[in-house]
Amino acid sequence: MGRKNKGTKILQPSIRKESPPAKQSENRKSKPEPLAGETAGVSFDKKDAVICSLLILVFFFPGIWNMGSLNTPRSGWTPVQINESFYIDFKNEYTVDYVYLFQGNLPKIDYKIYSGSPNNWSLLYNLSKENFVLSWSGIPVNSTTRYLRFVAASPGGELDEIVMYTGNYKKIPISKDSIVCESDNCNTGNRSLSNLVDEQNNIEDPPSYLTGAIFDEIYFARTAYEHLMHERPFEYTHPPLGKLLIASGILIFGLNAFGWRIVPLIFGAIMIPVMYIFGKRMFNTRFGGFSCAFLIAFESMHFVLSRIAMIDVILSTFMLLMFYFFYMYYRGEFFKQGWKNAYTPLLLSGIFFGLAISVKLTALFGAIAVMVLFLLLKRDELKKAERLRKNFFKPFLLTPLFFMFISFVVISFFIYALSYTPIMGIPGEGSGLSMVLRYSQNMLTYHETLTATHPFSSPWWSWIFMIKPVWIYNLSNPFENTVSNIVAIGNPAIWWASIPFLFFAAWRWVKEKDSTARFITVAFLLQLLPYLFIGRVLFLYHMFLNVPFMIFAIVYGLNILWYKDNKYKYMVVAYFAAVVLLFVYFYPLLSAYPVSSQFTNAHRWLSSWIF
Repeated sequence: MGRKNKGTKILQPSIRKESPPAKQSENRKSKPEPLAGETAGVSFDKKDAVICSLLILVFFFPGIWNMGSLNTPRSGWTPVQINESFYIDFKNEYTVDYVYLFQGNLPKIDYKIYSGSPNNWSLLYNLSKENFVLSWSGIPVNSTTRYLRFVAASPGGELDEIVMYTGNYKKIPISKDSIVCESDNCNTGNRSLSNLVDEQNNIEDPPSYLTGAIFDEIYFARTAYEHLMHERPFEYTHPPLGKLLIASGILIFGLNAFGWRIVPLIFGAIMIPVMYIFGKRMFNTRFGGFSCAFLIAFESMHFVLSRIAMIDVILSTFMLLMFYFFYMYYRGEFFKQGWKNAYTPLLLSGIFFGLAISVKLTALFGAIAVMVLFLLLKRDELKKAERLRKNFFKPFLLTPLFFMFISFVVISFFIYALSYTPIMGIPGEGSGLSMVLRYSQNMLTYHETLTATHPFSSPWWSWIFMIKPVWIYNLSNPFENTVSNIVAIGNPAIWWASIPFLFFAAWRWVKEKDSTARFITVAFLLQLLPYLFIGRVLFLYHMFLNVPFMIFAIVYGLNILWYKDNKYKYMVVAYFAAVVLLFVYFYPLLSAYPVSSQFTNAHRWLSSWIF
């Protein structure tokens, strides 16, 4: 806290309109007097801990169930020269319907697949895929044959496992001596063709997301592993911290689907108690805390993004903590927490901003929202200071601005630069600040010049209406007439319901000068509107940063209804029931649970919902 001017009390910044100013005793002049009001705050007790624990369990166990396997193929074979080849002898003739190849951690596979017999081959399929690492490629063969031949069209195409199926996904048995090398050096050095069939019993039938990377995991899981190996990172379009955290799961559990997905799931679970504490503090009721945590626990996109190796949930957790500590400064509640320094919340907020921007640069949008809220707070405090004839500029503007600069610029940049430490020292990558700036410039250039299109992209204004969900994963099983999907889509009872509540919060800010409504509205708008100026391809999951504030807006209204009249409590309970029912209704499309095509079609509520 800044030093007092002689004869002037240093005032505690807080703007909540609803509560009267707290009285200060004459013998405690060192404590700041609130300018625009102070709330008592709500402590976190054992009952809160029990509620949070139950909600975490409700989220975590369905989340970890069938999230990923520990048995992702690891041993493999890599051709070292062009046209290196081998064939597989099944010993008997089979109708081979599908061949599944698992691409290892090298960037490209390029193989020609033949059927027939030795010295009499017919080309069946030309497989060429780049950057789909750690993932399965399913190839429809539909050929009756005893032999299948594989020819490497280029060196370096690592294969970690080959699985083949006849009708009804019945696995064709392949032994190690079934693979015949046609080149001179197929089994030289550390290479062995037997590695291609040594993990057959660990693979589900058919191979799925349980043992392979999906969607953008091919970038994030791969780069996380490269950080562990101290190799040049393949994915550089986002800062390293998110991938380093994913790498911690790989370090503990190995390079497998479970290992690269467990950390996002943990962060998804952490969001629940953070939302509870934030909501209870924001609305000063246990109901407010419970409602916020309950809604995030049953939010569909939160569930999906917590189960795949992407960095959005990690980013959102850090951003939520950034906003939480700034909110404590915004409301002046640090004083009731017994903190000696009024600016400790600003420092903590800046630290979490540093962690967030070290995951993804879009954290900057939230920092802009914090700065705007800070300036609005200072405007209110200036008016109050003039009314009370208090000194404003040094204790309430200059000193807080200094702490904002230290926390949101100096400390956050230090954290950001520190996140590049694993890259420093890699041959050819350089080190120090110049390397950090070079990577940052390359990152910005990539996003500024990206012209790629995508069938599931959508404009920012459409996100809250969920016009275009993101179809992340699909696997059809024609023999069982089922389909498995993972769709990044929000819970309609939360996303669509938030629209009127957001308007209500904005109205309360403008008409009632409500500080909580202002906080929610400004944070929501300033994390959304910057996308207006971004020309690159965008997706619905970019809206996820705003999901907590959509929930805050909903709970802002529900909290009023809950305490207004008992008859409204039935409406609130019915709304919570609708949230759960819709989550359960869409659950198969969030978790890749096999269902019929008719079931999937029934969930396409809009013609633009493609999955």
